[in-house]
Amino acid sequence: MDTISPTTASSDLDTIHPLASSASSNYSLTPSAAPAAQALIWEMKAKLGALDQSLGALHGQTVQIALLGGEPQIAEEIENLRNQLWDQDRMHKEGIQEIKLLLDHVLQNDVVELLKKQAEDDIAGEIDRIVEEQVAICLKSHIPQELQAEVKEQETILEVVRRDLHNSESRRTNAMLRSSHEDDSLQVIYKADGTVPDKYPPTLKALFEMDVETSKELMKEYELPDCSNTRERNLNRLLQFFGVRYQMVREGAATRSVGLA
Repeated sequence: MDTISPTTASSDLDTIHPLASSASSNYSLTPSAAPAAQALIWEMKAKLGALDQSLGALHGQTVQIALLGGEPQIAEEIENLRNQLWDQDRMHKEGIQEIKLLLDHVLQNDVVELLKKQAEDDIAGEIDRIVEEQVAICLKSHIPQELQAEVKEQETILEVVRRDLHNSESRRTNAMLRSSHEDDSLQVIYKADGTVPDKYPPTLKALFEMDVETSKELMKEYELPDCSNTRERNLNRLLQFFGVRYQMVREGAATRSVGLA
């Protein structure tokens, strides 16, 4: 008697497409359709696993019935089981084929497009780097050392002017801040090296509530003179430096901000 041995899903899924491994060896990509494909694969694996169990059970029943003899009723049941096995096996193979087609589409379209874009970006970046290096070499070869030093000095002066202009604009904006809107942003004031302190207060409220240690740290970072152990004195110096038109005034044990005319 002819019998059908059920196939397994894992053997087919493990050899779906060789491009997946070769693509991942060069780039780490996540195509837009890959999550959906992966979810579908896991769902199909679960269904095919259950299908394999059903096929195994049907196959076992076929063998047991075959051992019982050649009664007409038994022969009919064997034929029915054989047909069921054929149908299940056909559905199994069709499911595997659908997964293969989906992965082929993902690998041949989305992955290739992403690889192409990343390659173009890498090439453009490499060209920019090479051009910059060659320009630097040409400048050193054709421009006198004295002129190069002068250009560098002018660049430094220009950077200082830009920083001072930014700080002036920030102070002008900070002068418009009012205590009735303490959550408004405090515009940034750059240090001499062009950076901003990590503890720079983001708002007017944060500046008013600054503790003495932070105020001392900011005084040192901005290289401001007369750093004090008194919170109010340091805050008043910082308020003036940041362009904020307020002063801190002590009243008994408390301190409050007073606007300047």
